[in-house]
Amino acid sequence: MSNEKNKIPKSYFKAHPLDKRSFARLSFFQMAELKLGVASEIIFDEQTSMLLSQERKNQITAENEQIMKLQTAEEIVEALRKNREILCRDTIIQHALEMEDSVLPLLLRRYLTNSVDFFIEAAAQVFAGANRKYSGTLFADYSLIRSA
Repeated sequence: MSNEKNKIPKSYFKAHPLDKRSFARLSFFQMAELKLGVASEIIFDEQTSMLLSQERKNQITAENEQIMKLQTAEEIVEALRKNREILCRDTIIQHALEMEDSVLPLLLRRYLTNSVDFFIEAAAQVFAGANRKYSGTLFADYSLIRSA
């Protein structure tokens, strides 16, 4: 297969500009945040906290504590498959990356057959922050991914 067939046309982004408030922009920010090491807690505490009710803040704290108690790759991948509070996503992604050698092989297998949006988004963020040694496997299996 020609490499040219796999490239996005040069005019694509002119014809399809990225909306500043789009989910793609938010996902890009979250992935860039992982690479830059920016602490999401700072952004959350300073910008978002004042807009949330105390009940929701308590729910977020409890869910983050629950995530940090996960000890096995299976528990982490299962937690990624559940619809979580969006403000807890960074916690689970960071926890998955801390155990990436055991989490990523299992996550790759689940990624192939899963079509649940929030799982695919979270898994993509884990892959973006992970060691590049998994890139080849992900690329090789790309055509097998049901959500692709």
